[in-house]
Amino acid sequence: MQYDYLMHTFHYTAGGDLSKIHMPKEDELNEIVRRMEKFDEAPKEGEEHDTPGLMFNYARRSAEKTFGKQSIYS
Repeated sequence: MQYDYLMHTFHYTAGGDLSKIHMPKEDELNEIVRRMEKFDEAPKEGEEHDTPGLMFNYARRSAEKTFGKQSIYS
């Protein structure tokens, strides 16, 4: 499974000291792996897949966090 790969990646992200970052629980890591496995693939029947929409929402949340909602929407 890609769990070991994720742990390895988190390890290097924190500069080798995992106590400096919030580590997701194993069930959260499994959800990350599940999303990674189907990312940018055609949706299965009955499944909705909106990569551009997800990217837009991420950009919107980032802008709101950086600049503040009041300065954007007022």
